[in-house]
Amino acid sequence: MSTEPDAALQRQIDLLQQALTFITLERRALERGDWIEVERLSAEKLRLYDQLQKTEALRSPAHSVDTDLWRTRQELLAEVRRQNEDNGRIIAALRRFHEGAWQLLFGKDLPIYDGIGHVSATPQGHHLGSA
Repeated sequence: MSTEPDAALQRQIDLLQQALTFITLERRALERGDWIEVERLSAEKLRLYDQLQKTEALRSPAHSVDTDLWRTRQELLAEVRRQNEDNGRIIAALRRFHEGAWQLLFGKDLPIYDGIGHVSATPQGHHLGSA
């Protein structure tokens, strides 16, 4: 077994720490209602998650695992998941609020965006000025 530190594991820790930073910034952007920043940070998180997966594929199963590094990785991973889920709940609550407001204004459910964030191609309902 090698005594050399697992570079891939250390890289995962670095990426998870970056993810936590992005998640914290995302939370602040959500609190400010800065959806452009939320979208940018979400893209950054996806990029990091992709790098995490690639790094995991590079890890050698024959390589000795530093238990302290592994524990740090697992703790960071759990914290990333928890905070990301918290942000997801905030986004879901904001969506429900906006959908409720839309229903109050226009009297029916009307999605503004589809499931992947694109503006609906066919406008439905009426404009506020014609209500």
